[in-house]
Amino acid sequence: MFPCPGRSTPAAAHGQLAAGADPDAAAGLLALFAYGVNLRSCTGADPVALEATVMGALALYAK
Repeated sequence: MFPCPGRSTPAAAHGQLAAGADPDAAAGLLALFAYGVNLRSCTGADPVALEATVMGALALYAK
């Protein structure tokens, strides 16, 4: 079950969020990103190129 907006998330409860982080905005960004990757995949994009794109984009947010 997912928490309601405005409530503490499991990550927040464990002190795993950066100050000012917005979990709802991050979830929306990840959903949009996944949609774009899916569209590229469906149109025949090279799987290796897709993986490189995903890894590169997510590396920006890694701790």
